[in-house]
Amino acid sequence: MSIFTVNKSLCDGCNVCLKVCPNNALTVSLGLCVMDYDKCMACGNCFKVCPKNAIKLNIRFDKINSSIFSSDSYNQQKERIKTLSSEIDIAQNELEIERNNLNNIVSKLNEAVVIVGKNRELLLYNKSFIDMLDKKSLCFINCSEPKTENLMLKELVNDDLYKRFLEVQNSGKDQLWLNSKLGDFTVSTSIYSIRRGEKIMLIFRNIADSLVARQEATKQIEAVINQNMSMVQKIGFLLGEEIAATTKVLYKTMTTIDPKYDGK
Repeated sequence: MSIFTVNKSLCDGCNVCLKVCPNNALTVSLGLCVMDYDKCMACGNCFKVCPKNAIKLNIRFDKINSSIFSSDSYNQQKERIKTLSSEIDIAQNELEIERNNLNNIVSKLNEAVVIVGKNRELLLYNKSFIDMLDKKSLCFINCSEPKTENLMLKELVNDDLYKRFLEVQNSGKDQLWLNSKLGDFTVSTSIYSIRRGEKIMLIFRNIADSLVARQEATKQIEAVINQNMSMVQKIGFLLGEEIAATTKVLYKTMTTIDPKYDGK
C-alpha cells in the first residue's frame, strides 16, 4: 500500500494531481481520483499540489516501533537539537539587543549616520542621513514620496566612496575623514567596521559646518606634523644628531592646535 491515500469526501476530480504523477498511478473515475498503489512511487507530488487537501499521508506515527525512539542515538540527537534550539534563541535575542542598541545610538547622533549590512543594504539610518540625500535618487517613476525602504548603498553614494566602503568591508580596517559627496552636500565621511564583512557604519559630516571644517583642518595638520616629526627623527638618527629641540618645537605646535595631543 502507498503511504498516500485519497479522501474521497474531499476530492472533486480536478485532475491537478494527474499532471504531476511521474508514473501514471492516478486516474479519475466517476469524478473522483483513484490511486493505483502498485504504480505509486511515493514521490509526494500529488500530495503537494492537491488544492483540496484530499491526498493524505497514510502513516500512523503512534504505531511506529517505540524502540526507535528509545535508542541512545535518538536521545543524543534529541538533546543536541534542544541545545541548538536554545543556542539559536540566545543568538536571536543578542542580535535583537544589538540592533536596538545600534538603533538608539544612530537616532541620537547629530551627524548623518547609516549602518550597512553584508549585502550592502541599509539596515539602519537616521533622519539626518535622509535629509542629506538627493531626493530624486530615492524615487521611482511617478512616485509621490521618497523611497526609504530597501535602499542599497550603491544607489546613494558616488563610485569612489563605494569603493572605499568595499575596502573596509573586506579588510575590517576603518577609513576616516574622506572627502566625498552625498546628495548636494560636500561631506567628510568616516567608515567604521562594526562586524567585519557584515555590519559597517558610515558617518557623514557636512563640510560647510564650521565645527566640522575646523576638525577637518586639525586632522590634516596633525597628519602633516606627524609625518614631518617622523622624518626629522629618522634623519636625526641617521646623522647621529641630537633632535630633542626640534621634536619639542613640533610637539609644542601640535599641542597648540589640539590640547589633547599626546604625541602618538
